[in-house]
Parts: sequence; C-alpha cells; structure tokens
Amino acid sequence: MSGLNPSDSVSPDDKRIYEKQFKESMQCFGEALGSYSKKGSSDDIYQKSKYKDVMDKMMNVMNELANATLQKGAKEAEGKLSEDYQAFAQNDDEENLKKVQQDLQELKDNMKES
Repeated sequence: MSGLNPSDSVSPDDKRIYEKQFKESMQCFGEALGSYSKKGSSDDIYQKSKYKDVMDKMMNVMNELANATLQKGAKEAEGKLSEDYQAFAQNDDEENLKKVQQDLQELKDNMKES
C-alpha cells in the first residue's frame, strides 16, 4: 500500500473496500492488544513480541487507510490512537495501555456513527 492521499479521488467501490480493510485491521489490532495485555502473558516475551508485531502492522494499515475512509471525527480518533500507541510501544505500562484501549473504543464508536 503506497499511502492514500486525501486529495486522491477514491471511487465509492474502493472506499467500501478500504473501510472494510480498516475495520478488519482495527479488529485485529484490538484482539492483539487484548492478548498482549492479558494478565500472565507478560511471562512469554516471545508471544508478546508477536502480538506487538501484529499491532504495529495493523496500526500501519489503519494509518494508510484513514485519509481515504474516515470522516473527521473518526480521523481525529485514529490520530489520537496512533499517537498514544506510539507511547505505549515505548512504555507498555498500565496508564499507556488504558489510553490505547480508550482511544480504540472511541474510534470504534466514531466508526458506528459514520
């Protein structure tokens, strides 16, 4: 994926495909975040590394698709999620985890509204 520019013309069919891909990526990100943050999973560093890799990849996909698929409120929520996820990637403490979880829920809520 080469990055979608908001000024690029996106056909309605492409937009539906991008929206579906965005939602699937958001779902996968949420599942990986849930597994990563489960109590007891911190013992398996290899498994946590796999979950983090999935989260990184899904965040990249969501960032790529955001401009072509999201309305203003959802774009802002995705931007905040991306920003807070970067902080979480640097320091996966409870505070940063809660921010990412809240941002993900806000993005999901915004997606329902659009």
